[in-house]
Amino acid sequence: MNSERKIMSLAGISRKAGKMTLGSEKTLESIRSRKQNSVKVILMASDASDNTRKKINNCAGFYGVAVVNLETDKATFGQKMGVFGELSVAGISDSGLASAIINSDNNEKNEQA
Repeated sequence: MNSERKIMSLAGISRKAGKMTLGSEKTLESIRSRKQNSVKVILMASDASDNTRKKINNCAGFYGVAVVNLETDKATFGQKMGVFGELSVAGISDSGLASAIINSDNNEKNEQA
């Protein structure tokens, strides 16, 4: 199973478990709250706007949250997450799923190198 499919599968599990925030503003709120159940990893669609990318990357960098840039576009990402319309950003708040997503993304990067 390629990395992108595995990440989407794990994201789907997170969504069904209620451990996902959808959209950039709710994801940013969750990161800034710094509660125990706040976002651990952020998934970002390939065609997210420059403004969204800047906001997310700045906040994630400040709070030490990993960002995974997907090859999937907003429309496909939204469809796979069961959202009507497009989805640029989603945050995963489950530590185990977040760790698996990060490891999967790192494995793909290592294979490409």
